[in-house]
Amino acid sequence: MILRTAVASGKTKLVRIAEFDASRAGTGVFEVEKIEKPKAEWKKQLTAEEFEVTRNAGTERPFTGKYASCAGGATLIWGHVFNDGLPRNHLRYFMNSAALTFVPLSK
Repeated sequence: MILRTAVASGKTKLVRIAEFDASRAGTGVFEVEKIEKPKAEWKKQLTAEEFEVTRNAGTERPFTGKYASCAGGATLIWGHVFNDGLPRNHLRYFMNSAALTFVPLSK
């Protein structure tokens, strides 16, 4: 799982990336330069759904994302946590798979 947060560093904005292994143990944090483009350029590069989710704070319909059936996965991924869930803990977990692309780590 990778978590991203924007960090201002002088004139260059950086994105901090935290990596976790399959056992959910943190493997490190590193920073890369944030990619900034005009909305028109993002719109050309992304599908309509990806654009809506990543650039306009939209959401996918529940249980329709490409990772909706990954219940047996070793790593849990949640894009959002809301406090309007079931009475057990009142939490509702939600992710937008349109905003996720998994890339194998190079060895």
